[in-house]
Amino acid sequence: SPKDARRKTTPEERTYEGDGFPLSAYNPRTPNIENPTCVIVAIDAASGKELWRSGNIVKYTGCSLGLKKNRLVYQCAEGIFCLDAARFVGETIEESAGVIAMSATLEPFDFYRDLLGFDPHRCSSLYVPSPFPDENRLVMAIGDVDTTWRRRREHYDRIASWITRLSHPRSNVLALFPSYAFLNAVNDRLTPPAHRVIVQQPGSTDDDQRRIMEALKLRDSHLLLAVLGGIFAEGVDYPGRMLSQVIVVSPGLPQFNLERELLKAYYQETYEHGFGYAYLIPGMTRVVQAAGRLIRSDTDRGVITLIGKRFLDSRYARLLPDEWLDEDPASLLHPDPEAAVREFFEEDAAILEPWTHEPS
Repeated sequence: SPKDARRKTTPEERTYEGDGFPLSAYNPRTPNIENPTCVIVAIDAASGKELWRSGNIVKYTGCSLGLKKNRLVYQCAEGIFCLDAARFVGETIEESAGVIAMSATLEPFDFYRDLLGFDPHRCSSLYVPSPFPDENRLVMAIGDVDTTWRRRREHYDRIASWITRLSHPRSNVLALFPSYAFLNAVNDRLTPPAHRVIVQQPGSTDDDQRRIMEALKLRDSHLLLAVLGGIFAEGVDYPGRMLSQVIVVSPGLPQFNLERELLKAYYQETYEHGFGYAYLIPGMTRVVQAAGRLIRSDTDRGVITLIGKRFLDSRYARLLPDEWLDEDPASLLHPDPEAAVREFFEEDAAILEPWTHEPS
């Protein structure tokens, strides 16, 4: 499993799946290597039988090659990584008379059916729309921002400006980013005069989460900057007025690394959906899960804002809940997003009243 080294790329190879990930951006500590090759082999741990062979499909090796005291140093690491648990989970499913798989983020059904090992001939699906009133939710997209890896640096100031302008002065706002580096770059440019800013730090503990959750109950309005897939984006509730807005900056595509590339290659060979199964669907699932923190009951109201033009791309938009779209991603655009937020909260008299809750 080579890990660090990479070879120089041709101009045609420098764009990754159209999302602007230049290979030269990864593993900067390792010098460029001319034309190494790499073959990835999957072997059954029990029998030793070869299950799958990639061929020379990865654009870098997983070994470190460089100079140390004028000597050529070559290091390689071994590891065990499960590419597909479907055949193991599928065996348990086959032994059952019936199985119900249920989640608020279980779409697209084909993806989860394939990866969980359900037999398509025995499997049926049911989509149940949100039971909460549509008028309790405003979903918008900001399309004048490019959050791809290659272009996002040019848009940090614009992203910071949008967050400031869209954050209602009397609401708690959760702004989510795909990485801490992205979060910090925008935070450095942020000027939200009406909010107390709280920033999630790497390695945040349960105690940190508890303190921040208590702070959100206070009289002041807060802007919480956090990462997608983290402790403030999944598996946590913000009851009542603890949260009134969620701003998601960029689809949360998984980080480019060797294991993710192995998954992509395997999914492409097995299901013909390499990029979709390895990157796109997991990334958009994070977005939907994060936005789901906002509306948890029929009395909750709030605004969901998606920042980044990729949310308007049909490949990404098709993975958003049907009730967010009017059959067209362009329906997420508003001629004046700031006015749309103000008008939405003007209908909610409660949010304009002073805070009365004191911390416990």
